[in-house]
Amino acid sequence: MCPNKNKHYCKKLQPENKIKNLSRETIDYIKEALVIVVLNQKELKDLLEINGYSGNPELKKLFIEKDEQSLTISDFLTELLKQSNNFNEYLIKIFDMFFERDKDFQVKRKIWNQMAVSDEKSKNSLEKEYSVTIKV
Repeated sequence: MCPNKNKHYCKKLQPENKIKNLSRETIDYIKEALVIVVLNQKELKDLLEINGYSGNPELKKLFIEKDEQSLTISDFLTELLKQSNNFNEYLIKIFDMFFERDKDFQVKRKIWNQMAVSDEKSKNSLEKEYSVTIKV
């Protein structure tokens, strides 16, 4: 599962099976947000001539709070990347933080799915509920 050169990092996540035990919803949110983070890195933006890739609309109102700072999930992961020494440690930090909030991400997905089939009045209420910050 882990390439030889990354076994050390994979072992850090395996004892608690954090990746395996995350819900599909949480993994999807991480993947979608990482796409935004990666595609907005200067080198890749320049190479692909991308200007301000914003990704899945579902992420625009999904807020994460840490140390009393609230950011969209993609902005949160961008800031976390800036503070990380290497990408493997960065991923470990993400899974560590989000593992504890797995149920919150499941709830967010249910709310998002409800918005798709709701009338305008219900949709506004659900949007408010969806945008409540997840604290990590």
